[in-house]
Amino acid sequence: MDARACKGGTLVSVGAILRFKKLTGSGIVRTAAAHNKRTIQAELGAGGSIDARLTGLNEVLAGPLKPDDVADRARARMAGAGVGKLRKDAVRALEFVASLAPGQCADERGFFAAAAHWLADKFGADNILSADVHRDEAAPHLHVLVLPLIGGRMAGSDAVAPPQWMTLQKEFFEAVCVPFGLKRYPRRLVGTSKTATFAAVLAEVKRRNDPVLTSALWPLLRDRIEATPGPFAELLGLEAISASKPKKLRSMTAIFTSKGKGSQKPESDEPYKGLNDRTLYLCKGSQNSSVSNVATTTPV
Repeated sequence: MDARACKGGTLVSVGAILRFKKLTGSGIVRTAAAHNKRTIQAELGAGGSIDARLTGLNEVLAGPLKPDDVADRARARMAGAGVGKLRKDAVRALEFVASLAPGQCADERGFFAAAAHWLADKFGADNILSADVHRDEAAPHLHVLVLPLIGGRMAGSDAVAPPQWMTLQKEFFEAVCVPFGLKRYPRRLVGTSKTATFAAVLAEVKRRNDPVLTSALWPLLRDRIEATPGPFAELLGLEAISASKPKKLRSMTAIFTSKGKGSQKPESDEPYKGLNDRTLYLCKGSQNSSVSNVATTTPV
């Protein structure tokens, strides 16, 4: 993949590029598939988020064309694995959504195909019930319905438990986002970086004379932008602003005569004791760290 295929984007959290939802309840797989296949007429009316004029641009990457066939595929897979009657609150499927900002990626279809293939590798190709690209809403995105049939049993909750989900986020970024040139913002903007990014977003919205400025929802939306400006900056094609103070330069004489700021405590016999996963992650080239150049040849 050409790393220049996509503009610099953001994996602010799972919500910006990749997110999931547990689907529970009888008939939920068909209902989700009906939405993804655009067969629910009530969703296509005026006032909704779907622009029916663009629905013809949607695309099926995997799975059947009809919602009933998607549901039948799930039932057949479970029956073949000997899965019996499920509890009412059991997870019947996992729905993953991978999204891009409008115009963010020159090879949009390639990105979504890579995301679908990655999910197939993680959960098994036979467990991919459907994969549909939507281009008839505000931002292009991919819906993938996954049957969480793992080791002969339905394990939806276990598959996306917090530890597993953190691993999936990291692997998705590295395997799918990086080859397309996408990058991370800091996971949480704070202090002057947050304030500066918020100001940049407001300035850009005003420069574009965006209709949102006259919306009755603008006060609430403005508060939301102020609370988490990173995702909005990404949608507008802006870079998160780093407001870290530059270090004061010292002369060579000052450097060589300095006593340094070393610890007054004796060196520990266990120099790595107490380092948590986040510390190690930051030291391996994360773009979220001021030490991002350390060990850049080591895969994250």
